[in-house]
Amino acid sequence: TTHLLVPKLRRTEKVICAAAAGLWILKPSYVQACARANRWVSEEPFEWHCARKEEEDMFFGAPRRWRKLWEDRKHGPFHRQVFLVMESAWNAKLIMKLIQAGGGQGGLLPCRNTSRSVPIEEVTKRVSQTGATHVVAPDEMTAAQYMGIQTCKVEVVCSRFLLDLICKKQSPIADNYRPKEARGHS
Repeated sequence: TTHLLVPKLRRTEKVICAAAAGLWILKPSYVQACARANRWVSEEPFEWHCARKEEEDMFFGAPRRWRKLWEDRKHGPFHRQVFLVMESAWNAKLIMKLIQAGGGQGGLLPCRNTSRSVPIEEVTKRVSQTGATHVVAPDEMTAAQYMGIQTCKVEVVCSRFLLDLICKKQSPIADNYRPKEARGHS
């Protein structure tokens, strides 16, 4: 896949993953222009882009920013980063897709009990086995759990950090995306 056509630029799974993958995110009028010209036309005039517009948590310059990053650097925003995503993190499966679309590596840490938590020992073991650089944790993680993972010297953030990194105009500050009880403990 190289292109995504959307009638409206919104923060959906397809748009977020396409932006992270550096795909062209275009208005449907692109297809009409190609049909009129009876050939493929330049995508740029039809790309969703406005450097000054941000609404509903979506910066309209994001698709072009990430596409250009892929063009210039030949890799995505998560290049050389290894993520462990705790299954209990908000929207864990979407986060895994996003990481892979953005050129990162990731693994899902399954919950082992009904409380939907992953034992810290399991997390720290997997961090050392995989060389993880980040752990995506649930917002409900306790400060003690957070501090236990921090002993591995990895970045611990909640899911929204990665979503906002791709979709927002300003790069998010990781400290603002720590699990609630852990904010201020980094």
